[in-house]
Amino acid sequence: MPGLTRRFGRWTERLRSTLTAVGLALAGRAGARMAAVFGVSVSRSTILRMIDALPEPELPAPRVVGIDEYATRKGRYYGTVIVDVETRRPVDMLPDREASSLAAWLAKRPGIEVVCCDRATPQTVAGWILRHPESLTDSEQMRLKAVLAQCPELAALTEHVRSFARMLTELNGERLPRWLDAVRQDDLPSLHTLAAGIDRDAVIAGLTLPWSSGAVEGHVNRIKMLKRQMFGRAGFNLLRKRVLLYR
Repeated sequence: MPGLTRRFGRWTERLRSTLTAVGLALAGRAGARMAAVFGVSVSRSTILRMIDALPEPELPAPRVVGIDEYATRKGRYYGTVIVDVETRRPVDMLPDREASSLAAWLAKRPGIEVVCCDRATPQTVAGWILRHPESLTDSEQMRLKAVLAQCPELAALTEHVRSFARMLTELNGERLPRWLDAVRQDDLPSLHTLAAGIDRDAVIAGLTLPWSSGAVEGHVNRIKMLKRQMFGRAGFNLLRKRVLLYR
């Protein structure tokens, strides 16, 4: 009977609609548990199939969109979410965060006038600046050059970052005073704050000598591990013995 049930269906349309709403709110496993609370026996797979069978939402063409990335597995897999800024509703999701995927999506929607982007561009430019210039491809070098040409402050920052990197990799700590003087000549407040907080003697030594506290940091992590093994109940003497004697 139309509106009540469907051919070969186990549930009324009202119950089907309720189960679908539960699935949208809780997904499969939790949705099945919630359905059991009000007396409906349904598997998580069935609820997921109901969600999958839903038609794509019909949304008005957005004029202003916001774009950001989200992690499906942090550090490894990312996607993109696109939101209508005027209605504050999500309008689409992309399975990756590649610029080419976003460009193809935008190309199909010429009515979009404004894009609010808090995603790959600043992160990508920062990555180009922090990498060794010789490791950049020709395309990346050209794009970075175009960005720096539009922003003198960023160009000055890039030069200071790369100059410091050369000091670090070449162990030329004696050049630090000249680097600090050069930083103060530019209108870069964030670098001025960094320069003011530098302990010259310690940093010069760190940029000149081949020694560092890296080994100590490793043992600090090891001490934390040993403390967790003892659940915080052991005294200092036992902890000291384990740190000094255990290999």
